[in-house]
Amino acid sequence: MTTFDEVDEVLFRIHARVMVDGLYVNYVPADGAAPAWAATVGLLDLGHPEVVVFGLGVAATTDALQHLFDEIEYGIRRPVGRTRRPRDLGCPPHTVRLLPVADEHWDCGGDHRLCLAAGYHGALGRPRAALRAVQLVWATPRGTFPWHARATEADRRRQPLLDRGPIGGSR
Repeated sequence: MTTFDEVDEVLFRIHARVMVDGLYVNYVPADGAAPAWAATVGLLDLGHPEVVVFGLGVAATTDALQHLFDEIEYGIRRPVGRTRRPRDLGCPPHTVRLLPVADEHWDCGGDHRLCLAAGYHGALGRPRAALRAVQLVWATPRGTFPWHARATEADRRRQPLLDRGPIGGSR
Protein backbone atom coordinates (compact mmCIF):
# COMPACT_ATOMS: atom_id res chain seq x y z
CA MET A 1 0.00 0.00 0.00
CA THR A 2 1.27 3.46 -0.85
CA THR A 3 1.31 6.04 1.90
CA PHE A 4 0.11 9.60 1.46
CA ASP A 5 2.61 12.12 2.83
CA GLU A 6 3.00 15.89 3.23
CA VAL A 7 4.55 16.28 -0.21
CA ASP A 8 1.54 14.61 -1.80
CA GLU A 9 -0.77 16.92 0.11
CA VAL A 10 1.13 19.99 -1.07
CA LEU A 11 1.06 18.76 -4.67
CA PHE A 12 -2.70 18.14 -4.46
CA ARG A 13 -3.25 21.69 -3.13
CA ILE A 14 -1.14 23.13 -5.94
CA HIS A 15 -3.01 21.06 -8.50
CA ALA A 16 -6.36 22.24 -7.14
CA ARG A 17 -5.23 25.87 -7.41
CA VAL A 18 -3.98 25.33 -10.97
CA MET A 19 -7.25 23.65 -11.94
CA VAL A 20 -9.38 26.47 -10.47
CA ASP A 21 -7.24 29.57 -11.12
CA GLY A 22 -4.93 28.33 -13.88
CA LEU A 23 -1.88 29.28 -11.85
CA TYR A 24 -0.19 28.73 -8.51
CA VAL A 25 2.48 31.14 -7.28
CA ASN A 26 5.01 30.02 -4.69
CA TYR A 27 6.12 33.26 -2.97
CA VAL A 28 9.08 33.21 -0.58
CA PRO A 29 9.69 36.41 1.43
CA ALA A 30 13.16 37.90 1.85
CA ASP A 31 15.13 36.37 4.69
CA GLY A 32 17.80 39.02 5.22
CA ALA A 33 20.46 37.23 3.18
CA ALA A 34 18.32 36.41 0.14
CA PRO A 35 15.78 38.57 -1.68
CA ALA A 36 12.09 37.72 -1.92
CA TRP A 37 11.27 35.54 -4.90
CA ALA A 38 8.36 33.77 -6.51
CA ALA A 39 7.92 30.97 -9.02
CA THR A 40 4.83 29.95 -10.94
CA VAL A 41 3.33 26.51 -11.37
CA GLY A 42 0.83 25.96 -14.16
CA LEU A 43 2.12 28.03 -17.07
CA LEU A 44 3.50 24.93 -18.79
CA ASP A 45 -0.12 23.79 -19.10
CA LEU A 46 -0.64 26.87 -21.30
CA GLY A 47 2.43 26.16 -23.43
CA HIS A 48 4.53 28.84 -21.70
CA PRO A 49 7.60 28.31 -19.52
CA GLU A 50 7.17 28.72 -15.78
CA VAL A 51 8.30 32.13 -14.47
CA VAL A 52 10.64 33.10 -11.63
CA VAL A 53 10.88 36.69 -10.35
CA PHE A 54 13.05 38.20 -7.61
CA GLY A 55 13.07 41.30 -5.45
CA LEU A 56 9.45 42.46 -5.53
CA GLY A 57 7.04 42.58 -2.62
CA VAL A 58 3.98 40.35 -2.44
CA ALA A 59 1.61 42.87 -4.07
CA ALA A 60 3.97 43.80 -6.92
CA THR A 61 4.84 40.14 -7.54
CA THR A 62 1.19 39.12 -7.58
CA ASP A 63 0.27 42.00 -9.88
CA ALA A 64 3.12 41.37 -12.34
CA LEU A 65 2.55 37.60 -12.52
CA GLN A 66 -1.23 37.99 -12.83
CA HIS A 67 -0.82 40.43 -15.72
CA LEU A 68 1.66 38.09 -17.39
CA PHE A 69 -0.72 35.14 -16.85
CA ASP A 70 -3.60 37.15 -18.38
CA GLU A 71 -1.47 37.94 -21.44
CA ILE A 72 -0.53 34.27 -21.84
CA GLU A 73 -4.18 33.21 -21.55
CA TYR A 74 -5.04 35.69 -24.32
CA GLY A 75 -2.29 34.26 -26.51
CA ILE A 76 0.22 37.09 -26.06
CA ARG A 77 3.79 35.80 -25.83
CA ARG A 78 6.64 38.03 -24.73
CA PRO A 79 9.88 37.29 -26.57
CA VAL A 80 12.71 35.94 -24.42
CA GLY A 81 15.77 38.17 -24.32
CA ARG A 82 14.12 41.36 -25.57
CA THR A 83 13.35 44.33 -23.36
CA ARG A 84 9.69 45.31 -23.33
CA ARG A 85 8.22 48.49 -21.94
CA PRO A 86 4.82 47.22 -20.84
CA ARG A 87 1.90 49.48 -20.19
CA ASP A 88 0.07 47.08 -17.94
CA LEU A 89 2.61 44.69 -16.40
CA GLY A 90 2.56 45.59 -12.75
CA CYS A 91 1.60 48.69 -10.87
CA PRO A 92 3.54 50.85 -11.40
CA PRO A 93 4.47 49.32 -14.76
CA HIS A 94 7.99 47.94 -15.03
CA THR A 95 10.25 47.64 -18.02
CA VAL A 96 10.96 43.92 -18.13
CA ARG A 97 12.94 41.27 -19.91
CA LEU A 98 12.41 37.53 -19.86
CA LEU A 99 15.62 35.52 -19.61
CA PRO A 100 15.93 31.77 -20.01
CA VAL A 101 16.55 29.93 -16.75
CA ALA A 102 19.38 27.38 -16.77
CA ASP A 103 18.16 23.78 -16.59
CA GLU A 104 20.08 23.16 -13.36
CA HIS A 105 17.46 25.17 -11.45
CA TRP A 106 14.95 22.34 -11.94
CA ASP A 107 17.12 20.08 -9.77
CA CYS A 108 16.14 19.98 -6.12
CA GLY A 109 18.73 20.97 -3.54
CA GLY A 110 20.78 24.02 -2.70
CA ASP A 111 19.32 27.26 -4.01
CA HIS A 112 17.32 25.69 -6.84
CA ARG A 113 14.14 27.70 -7.14
CA LEU A 114 12.05 25.36 -9.28
CA CYS A 115 12.07 22.26 -7.09
CA LEU A 116 8.38 22.58 -6.17
CA ALA A 117 7.37 23.06 -9.81
CA ALA A 118 9.60 20.12 -10.81
CA GLY A 119 7.85 17.90 -8.26
CA TYR A 120 4.44 19.00 -9.50
CA HIS A 121 5.23 18.43 -13.18
CA GLY A 122 6.95 15.14 -12.38
CA ALA A 123 3.82 13.96 -10.54
CA LEU A 124 1.86 14.73 -13.71
CA GLY A 125 4.28 12.56 -15.68
CA ARG A 126 6.07 15.33 -17.53
CA PRO A 127 9.63 14.35 -18.41
CA ARG A 128 12.43 16.54 -17.07
CA ALA A 129 13.42 17.44 -20.63
CA ALA A 130 10.00 19.11 -21.15
CA LEU A 131 10.42 21.53 -18.24
CA ARG A 132 11.22 25.13 -19.17
CA ALA A 133 11.37 28.36 -17.19
CA VAL A 134 12.13 32.02 -17.73
CA GLN A 135 13.07 34.73 -15.29
CA LEU A 136 11.11 37.97 -15.30
CA VAL A 137 13.79 40.60 -14.72
CA TRP A 138 12.57 44.12 -14.06
CA ALA A 139 14.35 47.43 -14.44
CA THR A 140 14.63 49.94 -11.62
CA PRO A 141 12.74 53.23 -12.00
CA ARG A 142 16.03 54.55 -13.45
CA GLY A 143 15.73 51.92 -16.21
CA THR A 144 18.62 49.85 -14.87
CA PHE A 145 18.77 46.07 -15.18
CA PRO A 146 21.11 44.08 -12.89
CA TRP A 147 23.62 43.46 -15.69
CA HIS A 148 24.02 47.15 -16.58
CA ALA A 149 27.27 48.83 -15.63
CA ARG A 150 25.35 51.53 -13.75
CA ALA A 151 23.46 48.96 -11.63
CA THR A 152 24.29 49.18 -7.95
CA GLU A 153 25.37 46.18 -5.91
CA ALA A 154 21.94 46.32 -4.22
CA ASP A 155 20.28 46.12 -7.67
CA ARG A 156 22.33 42.99 -8.42
CA ARG A 157 21.64 41.33 -5.06
CA ARG A 158 17.91 42.03 -5.39
CA GLN A 159 17.73 40.07 -8.67
CA PRO A 160 20.20 37.20 -8.96
CA LEU A 161 20.25 36.02 -12.57
CA LEU A 162 19.37 32.38 -13.19
CA ASP A 163 20.46 32.15 -16.81
CA ARG A 164 23.97 30.93 -15.95
CA GLY A 165 23.32 28.07 -13.53
CA PRO A 166 22.60 27.63 -9.82
CA ILE A 167 24.53 30.61 -8.50
CA GLY A 168 23.22 33.16 -10.98
CA GLY A 169 25.36 34.96 -13.47
CA SER A 170 25.80 38.06 -15.51
CA ARG A 171 24.36 39.19 -18.83
